[in-house]
Amino acid sequence: MWQEARKQEKIIRGMMVDYKRRAERRKGFYDKIKKDPAQFLQVWGCKAKIHIDPSVAAAADNPSIMTKWRGDEDVLIDRFDARSHLDLFSEYDETKEKNQMTEQEKNENRMLNFERYRTLVQNEALGILESQCLKQIEVDEKYGDKSDKKNK
Repeated sequence: MWQEARKQEKIIRGMMVDYKRRAERRKGFYDKIKKDPAQFLQVWGCKAKIHIDPSVAAAADNPSIMTKWRGDEDVLIDRFDARSHLDLFSEYDETKEKNQMTEQEKNENRMLNFERYRTLVQNEALGILESQCLKQIEVDEKYGDKSDKKNK
């Protein structure tokens, strides 16, 4: 019995050494073929003649094309600049909203938060890890919920 265990131990040790050597060879191979990402950069272009037209340059520099950004005199942008379509959003002030809510709205908000976090609290009470819960959701989405199949 002892000899058999020793024999198995040698086999397992040999497999571990083989796996380690294989991993070292694999790492060496990948290190050898690994290249700088800048080497994969490709730039394409073609020859083009540049025609300098003073009237076009003057039109581009025309102040009527430049507009103020958000009404700021110091910041001028081209009227075709996409930044002109950005809206100004002020920071969210939670205290204003809480003061303006009625008692019924506060109660509804409390109930919504209860429903929002109920599953998390239940899983924590049952000792279910988040990864286990997410895995179960993934299985249910792929293959359908098992409880629905039993009810049919």
